Amino acid sequence: MIGGYLSFTGIDGKARFGMSPLTDVLPVTVLPHDDRNETLDGLEVDVVEPGHPILGGTLALWPPLLSYNRLLPKPGCVVAARTANDLMLVTGEYGERRAVAFASDLAPHWAPPEFVEWVHYPALWTSIPAWAAQAAPDAHATGRRGSWS
Repeated sequence: MIGGYLSFTGIDGKARFGMSPLTDVLPVTVLPHDDRNETLDGLEVDVVEPGHPILGGTLALWPPLLSYNRLLPKPGCVVAARTANDLMLVTGEYGERRAVAFASDLAPHWAPPEFVEWVHYPALWTSIPAWAAQAAPDAHATGRRGSWS
């Protein structure tokens, strides 16, 4: 899932994905209230798992983003990138499949021109769905179905 005004919980709590069946699949817990954190100054993204394949070889230094949805990690997830103490890019496995949460938006207005015109933007947004589309590596060996490890 990708963040935005009407993603995760969203503006005034209107999106309410935390109350949908999708909440079980996400690698994050969605807050029960308006989860937006907006800043006009831009926020720094820290890549904490630079070798993770979901990043597509992008550099650890990203252009600033303007906003994001606050999320909480579920047990067993991998936080690939964060901003300060909050999550930005989180991966996980649910049963035989993979799940991703990107807390900001991939397009304006939360993603300013510097981000969407960034030379590594195409690689990042090619890698995210490509990684998610693969089966979880140990799903068949463990027989997991529909639960977080």
